[in-house]
Amino acid sequence: MINYSVRFTLGSGNKKVLKYAKQTSFFNRLCEIEEECQSNSLEVKEEEEGIKLTGHICKPTVNHGNSTQIYTFVNGRPIKDNLLIGAIRYAYQDFILSGRYPFAVLHLEIPYDQVDVNVHPNKSEVRFQNKRLVYEIVRRGIIKALSTRVGTFAASDVESQSIEEFDSQEQIDSKEKKNQKEFYEKRPSILENRLMKEFNAPDERKQSLSGSFKYEGIEKSTPQKGVIVLEREQIDLVEDHPLGCAHCQVYNTYIIAEAKGKLIIVDQHAAHERLIYECLKQKSSIKRQKLLLPETVEIKNQAGMEMVEMCKDKLFEMGFGVEIQSEDKVTVKEIPAILGTINVREMVMNIIDRLMEIGDNLPIEEKVLATIACHGSIRAGRKMMLEEMNELLRRMEETKCAGQSNHGRPTYIEMKLSGIEKLFERR
Repeated sequence: MINYSVRFTLGSGNKKVLKYAKQTSFFNRLCEIEEECQSNSLEVKEEEEGIKLTGHICKPTVNHGNSTQIYTFVNGRPIKDNLLIGAIRYAYQDFILSGRYPFAVLHLEIPYDQVDVNVHPNKSEVRFQNKRLVYEIVRRGIIKALSTRVGTFAASDVESQSIEEFDSQEQIDSKEKKNQKEFYEKRPSILENRLMKEFNAPDERKQSLSGSFKYEGIEKSTPQKGVIVLEREQIDLVEDHPLGCAHCQVYNTYIIAEAKGKLIIVDQHAAHERLIYECLKQKSSIKRQKLLLPETVEIKNQAGMEMVEMCKDKLFEMGFGVEIQSEDKVTVKEIPAILGTINVREMVMNIIDRLMEIGDNLPIEEKVLATIACHGSIRAGRKMMLEEMNELLRRMEETKCAGQSNHGRPTYIEMKLSGIEKLFERR
């Protein structure tokens, strides 16, 4: 992999097992070895204090049950290092399920006086002088790649094109390029946004969630005029926004939207879950709501009770007022306000499961916030109004990592119009 400018062949008897041509770039060699890199690769670049990180990772949808697809190199030498693998897994924790491993090929160039290669007879391990810095460079480099490049996921049966490829299209005008640039910019928290409040009050359907659709201004006596206004606004959404204009909801789970030259299918639960999660991560404190009737939860697992006791103060910061009642019972008096009406026992048990997964090795915030986001987001089967659908699309365009759920699934896929036309043999 790392010596891409060298041609390699491997034979066994008269049979050639491997044959790799001389390549002009590291990426070309990766694509030669791993075909999935061609369409799923994200470039990683990071540098600090003389330490340079380069390489390629795959989108989170490409994942495996073990770490055999993680390749790390230091100064041109392949190594296996738990510190690097730990940094890679930590960077991916918001994107893939626990127990799954990403595909990653990373090369660290480090000044020779800052790394000891003589700690293993086969030179397969090294000792870093500044472990914390190396860990941070790897973690930060991967998160940057994932945050800025994780976009849409194409339907496998049709020709597609992801939003990250917009700039390569010659026909895109400057306005569309501006929208593409802004698609992944970090925006201020929208936790207090009216959208979130409406989503937590499913029975309140009458008020519009945004100013994009001026239903209040449509007079009943002139329905034709109202239809014309709506159509014009729909056209503007299709032309000016990467995720276009929502047209309908199917199975009360998926939003069907039309964008310029393509069809968008959004998983409403996965998309809203990512929005809430990113909002919660930006909040220094989370608003709590008191339960009218405190919920007593029995925890039969002793390790689970120990984790609750150890993390009680941190849970309070994240919106949970929990009191220990006995060796196997806790009382929940407050929950995050964003959750609304939920099954408190189920929520607490899920959080305990997440805490036990990570133990005391990693900060607990990410796992707990991800659980809150899952319970607080729009459920599959929840009917949405057209205004809500479009507001969800707009919020996705303003939120980083919006193309990926917290569990490694795409929040939406796209189908190019040209691909659909091919299916119907129209071209």
